[in-house]
Amino acid sequence: MPRQRDGAQAPTKGQVSRFRTFVVDYDLPADFRRKRFYRAISRYLASMGLEDTGWSTGSVVFTNSEAFAWKVYEEAKKTGGKAHVWRAERIDEEKY
Repeated sequence: MPRQRDGAQAPTKGQVSRFRTFVVDYDLPADFRRKRFYRAISRYLASMGLEDTGWSTGSVVFTNSEAFAWKVYEEAKKTGGKAHVWRAERIDEEKY
């Protein structure tokens, strides 16, 4: 398996982290490059056999896949935008 940026094993195609959620916030340029970003992300998702992710209308992605989180980050940067990757872990023990 490929290594994550923190040295842990990264999930490969179709695998996700069981214990973490990754959050990516991004801000894209308000021009033609925005479409380039969304096309690149759509191609990536299709190549990984993924259909849906935690997209929001506020330029934020929630995902269990660290690889996908970094892909969103890298594509946002390529288009001249800004992005940040966050790790979120649930810490309460309450059951639903």
